Amino acid sequence: ISSFVDKTDDKTGSREIANVFANKYKTLYNSVPPDKAKVDNIAKQVKQKLHNDSLIDIDITGENIHTAMKSIKAGKSDDQGILFSNHLLHASPQFFIHITKLFNCMMRHGYNPSCLLYSTIISIPKDIRGDIYTSDNYRGISLCSSIYKLFELVILYKQGDHLGHILHT
Repeated sequence: ISSFVDKTDDKTGSREIANVFANKYKTLYNSVPPDKAKVDNIAKQVKQKLHNDSLIDIDITGENIHTAMKSIKAGKSDDQGILFSNHLLHASPQFFIHITKLFNCMMRHGYNPSCLLYSTIISIPKDIRGDIYTSDNYRGISLCSSIYKLFELVILYKQGDHLGHILHT
């Protein structure tokens, strides 16, 4: 944010501005229903809505990967700027064989490698013509691994119809 503005919510300097957004997102992204029963109810709804009652039963195919790849936008980087979406978009056919095996292993074993789970939240203006000096005009987006983004797209492609209405019922 400090590269955009030199003041936010009457705070100046990169450290103070970073603290404004750190506190804002800490509250927002750590907000869960305070009631254990509500959390359990959400988990129950997710399980009920999943096809075949279990994600473990999902078989990810190369075709699923290719379909999800259509949603990948060019020129996007991961949270560390190491792997770009273009790497995936221009990958060899061998990549798809290996990534399909990886995704199936992740599903069957219920394990996600920690290197895929890291993300960085950055703030972008909601309204460029709005007040750029207030944190309320910013929203956080998460930059995650391009490979994990592909994994999420595959899951949404395969299970999106079952997951989309969970919080609306």
